[in-house]
Amino acid sequence: MINSILDKRTDTVTFQNIKLPNTIITDPYEIRNHIQNPFWYQTLTQPITRQEVIQTINQSPNNKATGPSLISNEMLKLVQLTSPTLVL
Repeated sequence: MINSILDKRTDTVTFQNIKLPNTIITDPYEIRNHIQNPFWYQTLTQPITRQEVIQTINQSPNNKATGPSLISNEMLKLVQLTSPTLVL
């Protein structure tokens, strides 16, 4: 078991493209440069805003199966309209 832990190999991750707000990067050299820049992920660590939550709920499709929580998109939309603080 120790040998299997010590011999752990890492899989290579490749990106065919990176979608930015106003463009899509497809050139492999530009993709590599973009990923090597440590600031590309800063938006991922910022807090989620109330507006983002509301926008996501409003854009979610209706008539879809619920997940393990058994909360449907329609339920979220109704709660968001009647009691927006409960959603957050």
